[in-house]
Amino acid sequence: MPYFDPKPKTCKADLYNREVELSKLINFLKFSPLILILGLRRTGKTSLLYTALNESKMPNIIFDCRELPGNRVISLSGFFDVMAKCVNRFLRLRRRLARKFISMVEHIEGISVLGFSIKFKRSKGISSLVDVFDSLNELAEKENFRLIFAFDEAQELRRIAGFRVDRLLAYIYDNLRNIGIILTGSQIGLLYKFLRVNDPEAPLYGRARNEIFLSNFTVEQSIDFLIKGFKQYNVSPPMEFINEAVYRLNGVVGWPTLLGYKAISRRTFNSKLIDEVLIEAAQLARSEFEHFLALRWQARDRYLAIIRALVNLDRASWREIKRYLEFSLGGKIDDKNFTVLLKNLVDAGFVIKTAEGLYKLADPVLKYSFMKR
Repeated sequence: MPYFDPKPKTCKADLYNREVELSKLINFLKFSPLILILGLRRTGKTSLLYTALNESKMPNIIFDCRELPGNRVISLSGFFDVMAKCVNRFLRLRRRLARKFISMVEHIEGISVLGFSIKFKRSKGISSLVDVFDSLNELAEKENFRLIFAFDEAQELRRIAGFRVDRLLAYIYDNLRNIGIILTGSQIGLLYKFLRVNDPEAPLYGRARNEIFLSNFTVEQSIDFLIKGFKQYNVSPPMEFINEAVYRLNGVVGWPTLLGYKAISRRTFNSKLIDEVLIEAAQLARSEFEHFLALRWQARDRYLAIIRALVNLDRASWREIKRYLEFSLGGKIDDKNFTVLLKNLVDAGFVIKTAEGLYKLADPVLKYSFMKR
């Protein structure tokens, strides 16, 4: 699979510049009960996850939290439906194991079995979910393998109503030795908040975990990525095109991938194509920000003002942003309330704090989306 293929990578040869992270993850898979793969949006977390699982040949179940319905609170039934879908996908791929697993769960009160698939009954969903994980662990023990259960974009699990998924994770951690858990997260602060890593009362507090952080590309890496990606198609675009793309797209791994895909598809290498990618990327980034605002509609104007401050100021101190916010909205705001607003944007991955203590937008295309309006 070439570098510019927009789908998540599954092979080591197709994963650009992540050799160290891949080696660490494959090693962690062998023993770690809890692994976190962290990084801002479109840094290649899913590709790293899929590649490590494929290279290690470990049986795995992937729960893509983006399959959970809606942008607000998620019902238990919606969660159980996606969970059953993920387990059933695993069973379809491993028929021999599926037969043994079905024989283990067919008598569970909260489970319906049809062929090689299961369905959770609404009234007994929570207790039967624990039974399903118990059975998966027993199956792994009897068949002498380690099962990896991965939650991709795991911060979305915090939206599930009436069920604390972190309690389930703690139960697996403490009791099911043959199951390893992976959580990926692009909204790092929200993932930590979901896990309550600093709360002594949290189910997972004090549990050892291994973390891998994926950073954006440097300028040099971005240039090298594009040159090598085009070389896979025996194409050598003008360096002016590559330099302009790197300058304007600024290291977010997903955007040069999209640019390369479009450029190869059309055999076009010009500023107009970069403009098109920026517009498409900006629409996606703005949509993600609108989802964030939908959960915080009461403070919508304040969040928008903070983002506009960083659009206009580029990098700014806490005090400069607060001053801009108060001027924009025509009134004072309490220091503590403002700090919470800014921290929520950092936790959600829209804003980052630099080593100098200044704040800036994490993805330049979000800035572009505000400048175009």
